[in-house]
Amino acid sequence: MSQREKGRFLTETQRAYLRGEHEPPSDNAERQMRQKIRERTKGALEVFDLLGYTIEQRDAKQTLYDSKPEFLVETWERVTGRVDDEKSHASTLPGLFEFLHIATEGVPFQPENQMRMGIQRKYYRKNRVLEDSTVDFSATPGQSVEEMDTENPGELSYKELNEALRVGAISAEALERDKEEIAEKESFTTEIVEAQIEALKQSDETIDPHPDV
Repeated sequence: MSQREKGRFLTETQRAYLRGEHEPPSDNAERQMRQKIRERTKGALEVFDLLGYTIEQRDAKQTLYDSKPEFLVETWERVTGRVDDEKSHASTLPGLFEFLHIATEGVPFQPENQMRMGIQRKYYRKNRVLEDSTVDFSATPGQSVEEMDTENPGELSYKELNEALRVGAISAEALERDKEEIAEKESFTTEIVEAQIEALKQSDETIDPHPDV
């Protein structure tokens, strides 16, 4: 097992498949790949359930806030120059909630209840009663990327712009033309926009500078 794969619940080949960088040689091989990913993910969820009951707080904090090794840093972090000693695994947490939202969409499920139960379990572990907890969760979908005016990215809202960039719906030419307007939006800077333009020019893949949106 390579250093890159050590400690990961998905193999490097499986991760490459999810990123669209690996194509299985046949439909049957792809079905097997997806099944293996599902089974490994189920195993990881079971481990999280076990960790919730048993892990010490200091170990949990060190796991979440230790800086990432160089080989774990994602491409978007390199391109936007956001890699530093303070970069931690905490930035991956939105992916957990995204997975939860995708997996439960359209089925009877109340995520706020699950979060409340998790908070309660923490206090029960310490033999303490949780008198009260409030967890609110709501999501209001906006328009799809197909409905956006991606030819004029400077006129898009911050969230619309991030989504359009994420799926590769904006060209380098349009970003270059509207660079000044985009740089004035929340969390964007001239440097980030220029890095995005350069990435688009060098690759057919779009690198999302704000994956946590």
